[in-house]
Amino acid sequence: MFEGLDKLAKETETKFGKSVFGKVKEVKEGMTYIDTGIFSLDYALMGGLPEGQTNMFIGWESSGKTTSALKVIANTQKKYPDKACVFWDAEGTFDEVWAENLGVDLDRLFLIQLGTGEAAVDTAISAMEVPETKLLVLDSIAAVGTHRERTHSAMDDHMAVRARLMSKFLTAATMIMTEKRTQSNPLTLLVINQWRNKIGVFYGDPRVLPGGHQQKYSASTMVDFKLKNEVETEDSKGNKLIDYNDHEFTIKKSKVGNRLKTGDFKLSRNPEHPLPIGSTLDHKKVLTFAKKYGLLTGGGSSWRLDGVDFVFNKHQDIIDFLLDNEGTFDNLKSSIIIHRRKSMMLPELPPDGYLIRQFSKKEMKEIQKNVEKKQ
Repeated sequence: MFEGLDKLAKETETKFGKSVFGKVKEVKEGMTYIDTGIFSLDYALMGGLPEGQTNMFIGWESSGKTTSALKVIANTQKKYPDKACVFWDAEGTFDEVWAENLGVDLDRLFLIQLGTGEAAVDTAISAMEVPETKLLVLDSIAAVGTHRERTHSAMDDHMAVRARLMSKFLTAATMIMTEKRTQSNPLTLLVINQWRNKIGVFYGDPRVLPGGHQQKYSASTMVDFKLKNEVETEDSKGNKLIDYNDHEFTIKKSKVGNRLKTGDFKLSRNPEHPLPIGSTLDHKKVLTFAKKYGLLTGGGSSWRLDGVDFVFNKHQDIIDFLLDNEGTFDNLKSSIIIHRRKSMMLPELPPDGYLIRQFSKKEMKEIQKNVEKKQ
């Protein structure tokens, strides 16, 4: 039926390799995702950050951008135990203790710390071309400096030098990611940037992102983070400390299908919480969605959770159970997102960022014993 195009597809395959030209189902594989470690964001994006694409985290200072990026690194390493990630530390503020606390395997994380943006761009592009690299994070565009800014006088005009450099980097990165997608070895780019105020603007949005317009064109998703509040508390000795940070996000752009516009999440900052500092406190939110999709049923003093064979007396018992059983909690979050995708008429396959684990009868009996002890 399409003899001319079929012939061209075979010629192109011979010349350039497989999966570069042909019918959609022959060339393009289904979209896969990376779990961000923030349930509300994964839910809003229908599965997480799209793999093989450029993603952006933007926002004002201390809005949770870097912490969220480190969570993405940890989950990428969890998904690909034999692969590595690269962190371009343009700000020079990478904290290995904080990263490790968030679950990052430092032995599988490579750091770029170079004085000029040109040298860092060349190194980053070379790192993206290596087969073992699955994710590259740039923190941040606002901090990237150029050779001209470093070596020339401060009186010289440096207008748009960072924008031109970032345009070259993002264009090259897009080509590399496209090539790797055709090889069924998706590489993901996560870029962080920080808002700045325009000078002399009295109408409209006074904010601007340094680094030019190419970043907006290249990004498949753009998530704008904001710190709403820092909730204080006292520890067991009466010392004041931050209990958790209350964040919200707005999805400015998404080219990968239906999604929600806004959401919120809480990051633990209290060492006395059951979860480590930096963990997302989203158990109550997950139970709310579980009830919505029929994965949590019952009422009063009798609640049943999908996949669990025994009854809970109250919501707090369920939260305590999920805190002790991370695998069950991951399965519940996965099931919620699958139900959400089905309701939006999206493919029913679960996002790859979430792995549904099947528990043996022996494991379930052990879990039940632990719950009964606490009750």
